[in-house]
Amino acid sequence: MLGLLIEDVTLLVDDEVNIHIRWRGGCTQSLSVTRPRPMSVIRKTPAQVVALINELLETANDRQIAARLNELGHRNWRGEPFTLKKVMLVGRTYGLKSRYERLRESGMLTGEEVAQQLGV
Repeated sequence: MLGLLIEDVTLLVDDEVNIHIRWRGGCTQSLSVTRPRPMSVIRKTPAQVVALINELLETANDRQIAARLNELGHRNWRGEPFTLKKVMLVGRTYGLKSRYERLRESGMLTGEEVAQQLGV
């Protein structure tokens, strides 16, 4: 129905989206709307939170990190508190080394590896 009333529509996209409508009767109308931020920017974890998680991974596990972030008042992009799963996702997304990987790099061994070295 609306297609019968509109002659044509022109969109100009910059920082804003400018919409120019020409109606069949000859009248014109212009609208301007702010361009929405991309979802990748909206969902991005702030750099300070990522740095804090990276720092906390030296001494705490993911569950403890989630509790600490919530104590400090940090929230995810939806405004929800951090959980174990959300901390793990941030670590995976930003390529942070897990606590286990950090301990292995510093020379720590598993019980089986120690047993093998000692021959027991």
